[in-house]
Amino acid sequence: MTTLADFSQEQLEDCVGMWCEIEPEAGDPSPEKYLAILQYTNANAMWGKGGRFVSPKGTSSAYFWQATLRDDLPRAWSPDGTPCGGE
Repeated sequence: MTTLADFSQEQLEDCVGMWCEIEPEAGDPSPEKYLAILQYTNANAMWGKGGRFVSPKGTSSAYFWQATLRDDLPRAWSPDGTPCGGE
């Protein structure tokens, strides 16, 4: 499947508020995939191309190569932070 690493910056910004499946890094203490919402992109961060995600477990940072967009799930909020119109 395509990860967020394959998206342009414009596409990434449009994905804010959408669910993603996060693949943990090797050696992660929690080795299972989990669902999280892209909270914001952080493409210029020192640690590389990634973003901030929020899930029922809390917030976390992940590289975009770890995140697969789940566009089969309803958007949590619009890219500008406003509520979605009844999706």
